Amino acid sequence: MNHYFSRLRAAINQPTTRKQRVWLIGWIVLLSVLAMFFTRFHFAINLSPSLPGKLYLVERGTLPARGDLAEFRFDGAVYTRGTRMVKRAAGVGGSLVDVAPLPDGRMELRVDGAMVGVAKRHASSGRPLTASKPRVLDADEYYMAATHPDSFDSRYVEFGAVKREQIIGRAIEVF
Repeated sequence: MNHYFSRLRAAINQPTTRKQRVWLIGWIVLLSVLAMFFTRFHFAINLSPSLPGKLYLVERGTLPARGDLAEFRFDGAVYTRGTRMVKRAAGVGGSLVDVAPLPDGRMELRVDGAMVGVAKRHASSGRPLTASKPRVLDADEYYMAATHPDSFDSRYVEFGAVKREQIIGRAIEVF
């Protein structure tokens, strides 16, 4: 063990060239920048067809505005509690969620008058689904929606509105 430390001390005390010092400083700066970046940001991967993007940059702690993408922890019974998802914040606190029946039995959902999706009666797996009810979102709630017609999102009671404490951060599509 003493042999190891004596070799380490000898290596530290070796004279360094200017080129070695520049490389060392460069590595220290690079690692510092990466550490600062990853304390504020992380990447999220979307494995489902619910949104067109596959890779998202998430800014931790930043709440989404209406229309923004956001990563959040799912709190329902269909997926494992805490599963991370990325969806669009179609509605924010105070938004009006309206539901209208369609002739085929499905329900059209609108948030503040804008159509956000159609709720089906059954999932593609055959599991029954319940359309959300008309309501005004509480101040700490988000109506999260995706563009895919088969997306599981806030249009269903089983998904529900997402609470502010479930939000991880605002997401930006990378590709």
